[in-house]
Amino acid sequence: FLEDPSDESPKPQNAADEKKPAEKNYCFYFWGIRKQKTLIAAVSLISLPLPSGVTELSDDGWEWACRECIKNEPHNAICLLSAAIDPNFQNLGLSKTLLNQVKQNACSLGFSKVIAPVRPSHKSYFPEMSLSEYLQKKTENGEVFDPWLRTHFKLGGRHLNICSRSVVISASLNRWREWTGLNFNDDQKSFLPQQVLNPVQIEGEKGVYVEPNVWVIYELGNS
Repeated sequence: FLEDPSDESPKPQNAADEKKPAEKNYCFYFWGIRKQKTLIAAVSLISLPLPSGVTELSDDGWEWACRECIKNEPHNAICLLSAAIDPNFQNLGLSKTLLNQVKQNACSLGFSKVIAPVRPSHKSYFPEMSLSEYLQKKTENGEVFDPWLRTHFKLGGRHLNICSRSVVISASLNRWREWTGLNFNDDQKSFLPQQVLNPVQIEGEKGVYVEPNVWVIYELGNS
């Protein structure tokens, strides 16, 4: 863990204390930032095997990574599954601190790559827009529009490909009503809960949410 984010040079957790990839095939990691005794930011990660020279990753994204992590092969990569920051501590640069810590710890543990099925943070403002179209949006100075993707790219991440079925959630319409608080009709084609990247499609008696993400890779230099 990193301590108080007000420290300009926070000291990282000793990653050498963690299991090395060669010692343990499957690894789950949880790294975070604390302010005093309060966890204010955290990431969850898994290890997995990744071929060298990879130029494209699975269309199943997040779900593919969860399947790959249990393979009985040497694990040479870390996959970032989630990152979260306490709303009271946002806009303080903690996202950069978290990503830099992920790279530093992964490198210390002997991994050669970090991959992430990145959930574009502002895509939810454009739920009817395809992800490929959304990725064409730019800021006034020509940078990628999405702030979370922009942070990844500024820190050395490289865009591989879209994973159009990164997360798939299928549930009864009544369950969706419980989850979302929405009172939609069964004969609708779709509905839009808050914060989704795509509409939830109604298929018979079920609602199906298919979330696209963007594969990003970091090369760490370990061979």
